[in-house]
Amino acid sequence: MIKSIIITQLVSGTILLLVYMFLYRNSHRYVYNRLVLLSSLIISVVLPFISFNVIPKEVLILNNTQTSKSNLASTEVIETFSIDTLLVYIYWIGVIVMGFLFLKNLISIVVSARKGSRIKDGDFTLFIGDFASSSFFYNIFLSEQDPIVAMHEKGHATYLHSIDRMVVALITIFNWYNPCIYFYRKLIIENHEYQADDFAIKQLQLSNSNYAEVLLAQAKQSIYPLSISNQFNSSIKNRLTMLVNQSSIRKSVYLLMIPTFLGLFSAFTFKTYPVYISENSDTSDTIPGNILLVDTIIIFDYETNSENIKVVKSERLANSYLATMVLSGEKTILIDTVYIFDTNTKKETLEEFIYTFPKEFAPFYDEMSSVQRSAMVEQYGKLTRKNLDPKK
Repeated sequence: MIKSIIITQLVSGTILLLVYMFLYRNSHRYVYNRLVLLSSLIISVVLPFISFNVIPKEVLILNNTQTSKSNLASTEVIETFSIDTLLVYIYWIGVIVMGFLFLKNLISIVVSARKGSRIKDGDFTLFIGDFASSSFFYNIFLSEQDPIVAMHEKGHATYLHSIDRMVVALITIFNWYNPCIYFYRKLIIENHEYQADDFAIKQLQLSNSNYAEVLLAQAKQSIYPLSISNQFNSSIKNRLTMLVNQSSIRKSVYLLMIPTFLGLFSAFTFKTYPVYISENSDTSDTIPGNILLVDTIIIFDYETNSENIKVVKSERLANSYLATMVLSGEKTILIDTVYIFDTNTKKETLEEFIYTFPKEFAPFYDEMSSVQRSAMVEQYGKLTRKNLDPKK
């Protein structure tokens, strides 16, 4: 499970990163780039946790149930400290560390606001003090009242770049092990700076060359391990390059992201599900309405005095199941098939038990014993029994 999550996130995240790098990174359509980066980041992170069972896979069941039972009886379950358990502990330690850094950055912003002098400028609040030029939502921190730097930070506030930074920071806390996250963070910050530069140039009606001189004058190093504020002096080299590069791409090129997302979605979320077939069963598999209801039961053959496995399927019930789910949306129907022995007639009859109950119990159905299922249905739902003719 853990391995599957990591591989899916790495593969999907890398593919989306490469698409952005080759097609969109040098484009001046910053709003579209922002949308591509954020959607790519979120999709690559949540993709492993989405699955749809749409591809049936036949699984053959041997009739030698006696051997199977003896094998199960001789199997001992031994709980040991596995590698997966160790990885889980390491993961949560990383989450705690990254969460601590996140809170530390929030506290540093509050402390910085208390140190500097405060100036109200319309919707913005300027803090002048001994710290690097940056912004957090509508709070702008400046080392001096430079109108160009202040306008750049107002660009960050106007476009609400701090929301992106908060989203990325929270995703990083719970996905710190994924190297793609840090590339996304770097590219998102880079795009923010491009957009804020463009905002300042247009608002102040500056030439690109004059603005480039300001960037060079402000260039200096600043360390923020998990920064959630927008800093004026980040990505100076790339920003200078973007000021010189005036090329862009057509809006229609961004439509290529749609088939890319759909391709990854189908590749990683469409899963196979088992369809259990008896070794001597001649029943053909059908999937009415893309839903197949199959039950495997053990019946006693009085002629041979042995037990055999039999597969029972019902197209009618599958359609009924689909209709109920579509129309009500509030109930889940689960079907179990059993043979009932009548002591009066000395015969077995095939009956289907249809359990109707609140859908929140569905994920736990397979883990319940027959006694627990009966108790659940008795307390929370209803039980309907239907007689069926046995299939010979």
